[in-house]
Amino acid sequence: MACSWYDLDQHEVLDLKGRILEAAGASKKHGQQAKYPLHAGSYTSAVVDLNSPSWTETLINAGETAQ
Repeated sequence: MACSWYDLDQHEVLDLKGRILEAAGASKKHGQQAKYPLHAGSYTSAVVDLNSPSWTETLINAGETAQ
């Protein structure tokens, strides 16, 4: 079973990461042909402030279950 990749960060940082990965030829979609394909079952990004105690709620809402 493939794992899921959750990318948690501020909006501006996620945008920058996306532009850098795209320029490098990376893919954020499983199974998509790319120079650097995603080696996870899925990729989900979520805008969060990790200094806020509510960031875990954002993660749970993005699809992760608390364990």
